[in-house]
Amino acid sequence: MLSQARELEFLKLLDRLSRQLKHMQDPQNALRQALRDAREFLDASHGCIAVAQSGRRASLLFATPDDRQWDLDMLAGFIRHQRPVIPDDVVIAPLRRRGGAWAAMALMRPERHFEEHDRKPL
Repeated sequence: MLSQARELEFLKLLDRLSRQLKHMQDPQNALRQALRDAREFLDASHGCIAVAQSGRRASLLFATPDDRQWDLDMLAGFIRHQRPVIPDDVVIAPLRRRGGAWAAMALMRPERHFEEHDRKPL
């Protein structure tokens, strides 16, 4: 469960992000902004947006920093609801488009594992 202070921080993040996205016209920029804000909120060192492809793997739309190697099979499995094993230092959230699975936002912080209360807001 989130503490009251952390929940307030999260609500402020959502409000700020909502105001920023309202004026954006480019979906790519909106996704980048959401990734940056989520990465900062959860104190993650790495983040990415991955999109499902017709094959087994996913492909990265973008990653920050872009030098990190992501497990594209794990991300594809998550997007396709296959329940892959997700390491403790990774948190993933689904991104839906037109009501269906489309992509995923993944964050990583190798220096410390995510707790359950870290996963809930994402």
